[in-house]
Amino acid sequence: MLVGDVEQMDPLPLPARHFDCVIFGDTLEHLKEPEALLRRLRRHVKRDGLLIANVPNIAHWSVIVELLQGRFPYAEAGLLDRTHLRFFTPESVE
Repeated sequence: MLVGDVEQMDPLPLPARHFDCVIFGDTLEHLKEPEALLRRLRRHVKRDGLLIANVPNIAHWSVIVELLQGRFPYAEAGLLDRTHLRFFTPESVE
């Protein structure tokens, strides 16, 4: 387990090809440079390993309805969480 700002850990204090699976649960949208972290992390995942991520879908109909009504209602939690630095659609996350 790593504790700290993973974007500031360079290099990551992990052995190469160490993990079978890395899970980002509602994490990538909070990072300044998620693509850079994923590139750096790749060397720590076994060649046949998995990287699993889930992110809020900014293309969800509920967000589109709000936008069409001229609103972008940030919230304390959820899809439009105030702490989200990035937004993703199913296409952009691939």
